[in-house]
Amino acid sequence: MKIVALSGGADSVCLLLKSIENGDVVEALHCNFHLRGDESDRDENFCRNLCEKNNVPLHVKHFDTNAYAKEHKVSIEMAARELRYAWFEEMREKLGAEEILVAHHQDDNIETMLMNLMRGTGITGMTGMKRRNGYIVRPLLDMTRQEILDYLAVRKQDYVTDSTNLETEAIRNKIRLQLLPLMEEIYPSVRKNLAKTMRYLQEAATIVEGGQSTELDIFKTLKPLGFTSKQIEAIVSGKWKAERRKMKSDNQMLGQLTVRSYSKEDNFKPSKEPFVATLDADKVVTPLVLRRVQQGDRFKPYGMKGCSKLISDYLTDKKIDMDERQEQCVVCDSNGEIIWLPGHRISHSVACSDNTINILELRYSII
Repeated sequence: MKIVALSGGADSVCLLLKSIENGDVVEALHCNFHLRGDESDRDENFCRNLCEKNNVPLHVKHFDTNAYAKEHKVSIEMAARELRYAWFEEMREKLGAEEILVAHHQDDNIETMLMNLMRGTGITGMTGMKRRNGYIVRPLLDMTRQEILDYLAVRKQDYVTDSTNLETEAIRNKIRLQLLPLMEEIYPSVRKNLAKTMRYLQEAATIVEGGQSTELDIFKTLKPLGFTSKQIEAIVSGKWKAERRKMKSDNQMLGQLTVRSYSKEDNFKPSKEPFVATLDADKVVTPLVLRRVQQGDRFKPYGMKGCSKLISDYLTDKKIDMDERQEQCVVCDSNGEIIWLPGHRISHSVACSDNTINILELRYSII
């Protein structure tokens, strides 16, 4: 059994729903710190309703945070942190839980990295938060805040907003609301690059501490062979399936497309994997062609109601860097229409609907 720390905000609501979807047996913990008047009670009521709706046991603890802060001569933020984690550990032992799941995500980690950079904490502080720290586990560290909001929007799941997160007094909020937006104006892909830097520093810290870095060893081996950082990360994470090579004349790997078809079943759900696409087979004109993206290529991204968009613009909006944009593959039907960007999105024109009868599954892989 696992414990989910539930505040009622978007991040923790996403964590709870994902834990349920993963089949985990969970119970939720909610802290009412009584720092925001009626808003604190609103958050508690929201969590009670959400857990009741999803048949999740909820435990609520009320704290006199201001009194604790004065008694121990610490800030309100530190008081809330100490009270929260002490109670989490108490409940873990009481319930016999194997893990305490908290909802820190990639944007939180980037903010932590920047805070530590300004404090001069050295390489350890620059590696950000750990995915696991004792019994504390952070399953959402690879998800961005926007991906969390998109996840909830698809499920039409609401959440509460802590008004103090919109204030700029706290250092972290100044980083979130002022510094990072300014950095993005200068360099749009800064968040993605900072997340990469953290991973590299984590590997470096492992070596400094006398350990071995599998990811770094793989990077050293594959980078000279023409693999991009994105491809290497996908290989390390297991998202790429090794099959066989299909090479371009310029010796760059194009990859392989595996195709299968089957009848739609009642429990069918469209694929959410980045390198697996499920299409309406009766809307696809075969044979298919796998090629590199070309200048001027357009497609109709699913979810945009059939609007055509330049692929170069689409990838730029997704903060994909120039090298990776040039290496992007596309899948075209026999008429030349682009029906899928592997790793990203299918075309609106071939998406499955309630009337779909036959499914065409495409898998993109490279070695």
